Amino acid sequence: MDGTEERDHDEAIGAWEQVWQGTSESAAEIVAGRLHAEGLRANVRGHSFQQRTMPFTMQGAWAVYAPVASAGLARDILRAHGEASNVIEPEPDHGLTRGQRDTIRFVVIGLLALAIVGVVAAIRGS
Repeated sequence: MDGTEERDHDEAIGAWEQVWQGTSESAAEIVAGRLHAEGLRANVRGHSFQQRTMPFTMQGAWAVYAPVASAGLARDILRAHGEASNVIEPEPDHGLTRGQRDTIRFVVIGLLALAIVGVVAAIRGS
């Protein structure tokens, strides 16, 4: 099996996992290059928006994927090189990631605060 067949086989069975996300193709290529320099395989996938038709700048959505077996190491390497804010954590089998739980908690607390303010305003208005 040559390298092309191996890559196609890996992609076909879903053996790649997203480890990084950003808005620039060049940044994604640099991140993938960092992983390659560390001896890890990496793939860049994504798309750019056509900026000519937009009144504001939107660059796109780009992701770096690593083989599942080395995804944890890839994330550690990216964190060590200042990319922690763009690292994508894997979803655990048992539920939500920490970031997802924090987001839900923030929304629930915000809604409760709005409800309390509304009740207080209604009582004072009566």
